[in-house]
Amino acid sequence: MPGSPVIPGLRYADAPAAIAFLCSAFGFEVRASYEDQDDPTIVHHAELVLGDGMIMLGTRARGRTNRYIAGPPRANWGA
Repeated sequence: MPGSPVIPGLRYADAPAAIAFLCSAFGFEVRASYEDQDDPTIVHHAELVLGDGMIMLGTRARGRTNRYIAGPPRANWGA
């Protein structure tokens, strides 16, 4: 079956850093990224592709929780 039948959606406290890490560490490429006009550190939606697979991600809502979206509380993206 070509492509991925499941496309995960992830939320990160620092989505731009997560995007940079995923591209650098695993070779993902950014297909689309929609940042907030007033705050470019907020990513409303991004699509990263690797081969036939894709993941979607964005910035976790600050100060709010969503029971349908989970993400790591903190991650160290630096080397």
